[in-house]
Amino acid sequence: MSTQDIIKNDIEVKRSKFDWKSLYAFISNSLDNNTSRIIREKNTLLWLILGRPHMATLIVFNADDTKQLIQNFKVGLQALKIAGFKLVNLDTTNSNLVGAASTFGYKTQVTKKAKSNGFNDYDCLISLDS
Repeated sequence: MSTQDIIKNDIEVKRSKFDWKSLYAFISNSLDNNTSRIIREKNTLLWLILGRPHMATLIVFNADDTKQLIQNFKVGLQALKIAGFKLVNLDTTNSNLVGAASTFGYKTQVTKKAKSNGFNDYDCLISLDS
């Protein structure tokens, strides 16, 4: 699958009120402007919106099954740690990702936000120093 296909699949399946083409254009623009990065592991994309040094907001787009997603997420977090990131804020509706970060041994702090598009929305602060 292409990067575009992964984003399209994720948006159409999980976030149907969003226009995937507009989001793809926004992501592409942020990459061109050097304000974000993408890490890809199989059919999972970790979109990093860069913040202060060693910090980023992380949004995950996925077209793999849950088991593969969790493995891909683990590989992505390890890559972030190796790259020198200390703290990432995972913005997700996927409770499996929220739970997985702590099972990988990272310290997490989770805030459940209001539902968006019928899904629970979470902010999960992950310390990669653990």
